[in-house]
Amino acid sequence: MIELLTYMAILAVLLKTALPHLDTRREKTNSVIENFIGDIRYARSKAIVGGTHFDLHLVGTNGYEVRRLKAGANGTWVTDITMKTVTFPSTVSWTLATDTGSHLEFNTRGMQVAYTNLSNAYVLTAYFTDTFGGSHSVSIWPSGQAFKQY
Repeated sequence: MIELLTYMAILAVLLKTALPHLDTRREKTNSVIENFIGDIRYARSKAIVGGTHFDLHLVGTNGYEVRRLKAGANGTWVTDITMKTVTFPSTVSWTLATDTGSHLEFNTRGMQVAYTNLSNAYVLTAYFTDTFGGSHSVSIWPSGQAFKQY
């Protein structure tokens, strides 16, 4: 009987320490971030290979669009086609602020075009939060590389 009680006490302690790590709700946030980084890499590579600009356009606080752009009037780039629309789960929101508005644009060399003053390029940060108290950020370098911050 004492052995059984000891076994149950040890099992209870192990379960108490392991259960918070089994919370699958946070996996939604991680999936959103990994998909966002993948879409950045996709848009950047398509811009390089296709010889045209691509961007990730912020759609509210719960999603974005991956768009191919075409040359417009006065040297501007306008939407040609929306390649992908991403909507986050209701538990995840994000913010991304750039000098050029609510989009992250890549030129034909894969460099981000998110600055009004190109000689003052800086690392952009996308902030992700969830309703469970988690917050994460993704750094996007002027070269177009993106990394999740822990």
